[in-house]
Amino acid sequence: MNTSGLGNYSRTHLLSLQHFFPSEPLLLFSPKIKIPFLKANDKQRIQCPTGIFRTLPGASYWRSYRISALAEAAGASVFHGLSNELPLNIHKFRMKKVVTLHDLIFIHYPHYYKAFDRAFYLKKVQYACTHADVIVAISEQTKKDLIERLNVPEEKIELVYQDCHTRFHSLAPESSVQAVREKYGLTEPYILSVGTPEARKKQLALLKAFTRIRWEGIQLVLVGRKTAYLKMLFHYIQEHHLGTSVRILTDVLSEELPALYRGALCSAYLSEYEGFGLPLVESLNQEIPVLASNRSCLPEAAGPGALYVNPETEAEVADGLSQLLQNETLRNQLGEKGKQHVQKFRIENNLPSWKKIYEL
Repeated sequence: MNTSGLGNYSRTHLLSLQHFFPSEPLLLFSPKIKIPFLKANDKQRIQCPTGIFRTLPGASYWRSYRISALAEAAGASVFHGLSNELPLNIHKFRMKKVVTLHDLIFIHYPHYYKAFDRAFYLKKVQYACTHADVIVAISEQTKKDLIERLNVPEEKIELVYQDCHTRFHSLAPESSVQAVREKYGLTEPYILSVGTPEARKKQLALLKAFTRIRWEGIQLVLVGRKTAYLKMLFHYIQEHHLGTSVRILTDVLSEELPALYRGALCSAYLSEYEGFGLPLVESLNQEIPVLASNRSCLPEAAGPGALYVNPETEAEVADGLSQLLQNETLRNQLGEKGKQHVQKFRIENNLPSWKKIYEL
């Protein structure tokens, strides 16, 4: 399982199933476990490829064509593809077929993808939509996209919201907040932005807006893994002499994120398009308001906990930042409303849907 949003969804969902349905047997197929999270026992089993299937092409074949037969041989009654796809021969097997579809970004913003990748993603999604008995959409936006862009029958789709990891559900203690501030040298009040640095997520637009307001004694902290897009951000920081006003952290541990959110004045997430927007939910669980893009599902994810702006308009983004930085009452109000809003994403509030999907 990867370390991206899809990986986070899968890990959170599987841990929730283990917690709420402990008596149900669970068999996990994964080409590789990058982040150990689920302990195998008599009810939970983990199966990875062996022998020739451990090579890159072998693992790809195993994932696309082998695991369907392995699942049926193991007596599985439901096969759930957690990340936008089902094995490419799943139609030959009698198990109930469920797939979670996260987004159709490659259709909305094709210029961010290579032509081959777009064609490959479309083929996989269309196959999954055709052969799944139930399609789980993680937001109303994704459900709408499936109906309008791929002509999926609405009655085939179940809307079940995504939740963040349980580590975010409780407010990070002050001791943890101080520890991460000291570890990363955050000596000033800061705005936090969490997400993989890439053009679609518009971290450069956030940098430009931050430069425009240039508040003394306020830092902007960007958290995400290393990408090619980072070079553009570093160049901008150097060119505009932002120095210590902007920090880019690429090695933050997942366990440290709640405290980083909790210590921020506000967070910012200006993505052009998302299937859900998990960083908004993480921030609001820590009662920290968000400056958010008014695009796609982000208003759905953050609800009344965010101040919304057009990410393409630098002046509007800058004005939104200024409002949040100078108005503590507004920040507190948004944080409190947002904390209440994200309760609806808790898996315990969505258990009836999962019982229906899995026929438990």
